[in-house]
Amino acid sequence: MSGPRRLLLAVAGTCALVGAMVGASTVTCAQSDGLRAGADASELNFGTAVTNGALDMDAAYTDLVIANVNMLSTVDEIDIGVVQPQEGTFDFSRMDALVDFAEVNDMTVRGHGLVGPAGLPDWILNGLWT
Repeated sequence: MSGPRRLLLAVAGTCALVGAMVGASTVTCAQSDGLRAGADASELNFGTAVTNGALDMDAAYTDLVIANVNMLSTVDEIDIGVVQPQEGTFDFSRMDALVDFAEVNDMTVRGHGLVGPAGLPDWILNGLWT
């Protein structure tokens, strides 16, 4: 199943869930409006985790994200292995691009922890720490 089709199915299921949570009369889930209209009208943050690659490569997916969410979370754009692949060398370009996309589309951005079990660069994993 393609990414846009999965997102569309998730949107339909989530619309029913959000409607049940806040009262169906307060959430607008018409296909032409998308979930974002209902979330905005209800003053709810409703989001998804995205990567720049998915947004850059799949216009249908990007359109579904814009129509259905008002908040983005990173997948790995702010992992320490992406932000500091080599000790002392920083690269925030992927996170900057995600924030730029969110700003253009009037969305909030939520990051996540810099250090986790995956995505640690070699300079941390193999470093001589005392």
